[in-house]
Amino acid sequence: MVSFKLTLKRGLLPVGTGLVTDDQGKLSCGTLCVSATATYPSGTTVVLTATADPLSEFQGWGGQCSGKSPTCTLVMDSNKNVTVNFGLIATSKSERPASGYSLDWAIQLDVPDGVGQVVFNGQAVQVTRGPSQIAATARAGDNEVEAQLVESRDKPGTWRFEAQEAEAIEPGSLRVLRGTVTLVTPTAVAFRLTGQRGEEIAFSYRLRR
Repeated sequence: MVSFKLTLKRGLLPVGTGLVTDDQGKLSCGTLCVSATATYPSGTTVVLTATADPLSEFQGWGGQCSGKSPTCTLVMDSNKNVTVNFGLIATSKSERPASGYSLDWAIQLDVPDGVGQVVFNGQAVQVTRGPSQIAATARAGDNEVEAQLVESRDKPGTWRFEAQEAEAIEPGSLRVLRGTVTLVTPTAVAFRLTGQRGEEIAFSYRLRR
């Protein structure tokens, strides 16, 4: 029996995450997947479906799929190459910050194969294991930072946040809202994580007037 190979690759830019599956149960490419292949008998009709992760969005296909519909139908009469693109949703809330001040944060996610999503006052960003530098919108009064572990290998680790402009934060205002804390300073907080997907942490602070 003649068979043909379907190769799926994730676009490197823009940076977003999601899941691609087929209707034959042979292909599944999730958050940490860069590429995947599956083989089908000649003439098989394969339907690919793209589903974006929270705070990401599907942005279209490339290769032998095209367009921005989240599904793509292929007839396997030859080897096929497909690219999928996901991007980050810039904000998760319609509310505009009261000020346009930007505060830089150094973020260190130390969870094996960890992927996290962080929301600063409605501004969503994605981070992966290791150090990240984020310029986040801040506003007068209380500011809340919420974060969720969206991908991991179910192994424990830590997540640290440190403001790079110490004088910008009101002394004593940094408060932990959710999560298990290992360190709190006037400008930094570190959390201990169990490594479970969906684990959430949160803290708040006030800008110095």
